Amino acid sequence: MKRFVAFLIVMIFCLMLPVLAIADMGAPSIESYYVFVGPDGLKAKYYDPETETDKITTLQFGQKVNVYDRYEDEYGSVQWVMVVENKDKSQTWFTVTDSDFKNTLPDGKDFPTEKAVKSANIIGGKVIGQPGLNMRLGPATGFDSKGLIPFDTEITYEYTYDNWGYVTYEGKTGWINLDYIKTDGNSGTQTITDTVDSTEQEPDADAEDTTVGADIFATKSGKMLIMCLLGGLILALTALVIIILIIVSGKKSREKAKPADDSTTPPFDKN
Repeated sequence: MKRFVAFLIVMIFCLMLPVLAIADMGAPSIESYYVFVGPDGLKAKYYDPETETDKITTLQFGQKVNVYDRYEDEYGSVQWVMVVENKDKSQTWFTVTDSDFKNTLPDGKDFPTEKAVKSANIIGGKVIGQPGLNMRLGPATGFDSKGLIPFDTEITYEYTYDNWGYVTYEGKTGWINLDYIKTDGNSGTQTITDTVDSTEQEPDADAEDTTVGADIFATKSGKMLIMCLLGGLILALTALVIIILIIVSGKKSREKAKPADDSTTPPFDKN
């Protein structure tokens, strides 16, 4: 009986090894962190549960995305798994190739001025947005605000990217929307009703993407969850089989140990 139980234990261990190995492959290989989409946008692939097919979209410049995982696919290509929260609070999961992922900017770092245009002269102006103007990490509304520059504050800048200028205010550097700066060719006062610039629209993925929910089972983490559940099921079934075998074996042992019926026992010979 002991040999049989030992054999079952070894069998369980052998069955669980491949499951644990696959589950470990699916575990996140990096810690989750945020990045910003670079100037050229970011081509990303997502799974559409309605059509049950993969689709390609382009995440917009300045959009903030959460990098969840990094792994190699069956062809040896590095893939990045990232998640975006939509306006309706649902989530969309994307995979991005390693070559495309290079077009991202680390969260918490200013958009580099070497990607901007340097003016021949330093340009000066005043903030005309009420109650002030956001100074952001990069030249797009998706970048986090580093603070508010108050109305009528004088600023200067020499680097521009599209309609954004790179400024320094109270020891901090960042990007401001030049629509709210009064220069020689721009005068007047504009009211900003919120801490986000009123004419700026929060960037989002293409309209097609906003209705796509998070199909987590199409991601690597979903496969890991399935494999873990399968492993647990195998373990539970094996344990059940062992319990049944132990009960049956114990019953047989008790039957063998039961004394014979008195009627079949030969009488004791006193001679």
